Amino acid sequence: METLVRGVNEGEIYRYVTKPWDSADLRTILQQAIEAFAGARAKRAAHERLLAENRYLRRRAEESHAHGLLGASPSMHRVFALIERVRDAPTAVLVQGETGTGKELVARAIHFGGTHRERLFVAQNCGALTESLLESELFGHRRGAFTGATVDKKGLFEVADQGTLFLDEISETTPSFQVKLLRVLEEGEIRAVGDVRARHVQVRVIAASNRDLASEVDAGRFRADLYYRLNVFPIALPPLRERIDDIPPSPPIS
Repeated sequence: METLVRGVNEGEIYRYVTKPWDSADLRTILQQAIEAFAGARAKRAAHERLLAENRYLRRRAEESHAHGLLGASPSMHRVFALIERVRDAPTAVLVQGETGTGKELVARAIHFGGTHRERLFVAQNCGALTESLLESELFGHRRGAFTGATVDKKGLFEVADQGTLFLDEISETTPSFQVKLLRVLEEGEIRAVGDVRARHVQVRVIAASNRDLASEVDAGRFRADLYYRLNVFPIALPPLRERIDDIPPSPPIS
């Protein structure tokens, strides 16, 4: 009986039939069992294929992003050293630098080079959406929360749970949105638009800005408390004009 119960619970036994049985019923049960086990086998095979494809794509992503940052100048060596120090830590990172200096490349190098590499890396440009759309995109929403919300939607914080969320152009957010983001960083909980329940998430946040956030705080355009929450581990990217050594020489004119 113990073996029988374990077999049923573990899915190794489809149906237990007691004697005497009806031949017609037994044929039906056998056919159902064949179909059930065939379907389960197909699902397992599909799941294994997806896992293999996922591992392959992650390896390709690691390989491509590991070589995305280039530079041999002392300033870039300092950037590489900072990436090395923070890549395995769950702490928040603030990457600042002019447009085109490679802020997202730094964020990807941190994620794919560290212990979070098996989890998702999700990026969002905060300056590309209005406050309401950005809130829905990051925190999610429930059906009926607003006009057009016909289905529940997961936010990027929930999608990136256990992984990394890259918030580009964080300086473009409004003060009211900054309050909501600060609460997520402090409490580790998100609340979807239209939902009364909070959900716990564990996400490593990497924020980026092409502005000096300290100056934005002094000017009253960025909350000081959020700045200190994000600026736990700062990385400043030098523009190319300050690292002339990284510019390859021009080919000779023939």
